[in-house]
Amino acid sequence: MNSVTSSPNSGLRLRSRPGDPAWEIALIYPAQGQWSESEYLSLQRKTNRLMELSDGCIEVLPMPSPFHQRVVRFLFGLLQAFVTGNALGEVLFAPLPIRLGPGKYRDPCCKTA
Repeated sequence: MNSVTSSPNSGLRLRSRPGDPAWEIALIYPAQGQWSESEYLSLQRKTNRLMELSDGCIEVLPMPSPFHQRVVRFLFGLLQAFVTGNALGEVLFAPLPIRLGPGKYRDPCCKTA
């Protein structure tokens, strides 16, 4: 169970108890909506969690299910055959963050390079 305390800087916040997640650790990171690309990339290098950045907000992605992985394997095979057969480059498997534009990164399951 968590206790709620107030802080002059952040309003209400959770205080961790033994056995709970360390909620206070989030206070060392930027608030949602204020993440920069460099902060996102730095955090991504330090963790094995799948994350995306969109408009300054971090989204932590759920771990893929076995069904999801089977679908990805099937799509990877199709892309690989097409790209190789047409000498278009190579197909890479996740996780590889892709910059879609300023402040927007996605982590697709397969990527052609």
